[in-house]
Amino acid sequence: MSAEFRKSFDFPRVVTRTMVEAELDGTDAQRVPGFLDELAAVTADSIGKRLRTVYPAADELVEIIVTPEADAVEGACVIRSLAQVQQCR
Repeated sequence: MSAEFRKSFDFPRVVTRTMVEAELDGTDAQRVPGFLDELAAVTADSIGKRLRTVYPAADELVEIIVTPEADAVEGACVIRSLAQVQQCR
């Protein structure tokens, strides 16, 4: 983790803004003081494990293309606007 990022938490305005953002995102703002320790504990292995447990396997993903060209990409769900995204499921 960069020293600059760690140093930014020395400023009350940064911590306050981060706490507000946490609340708006539905995260308990009381976690904010521990964010630096949480981030320091992140490893390549922990990221890999999270990706494997949260995201579907590559062959289960849906490729969505937003374009006015109906046949833009073979095998993809091609839609003209994001409002149509539900039809890709």
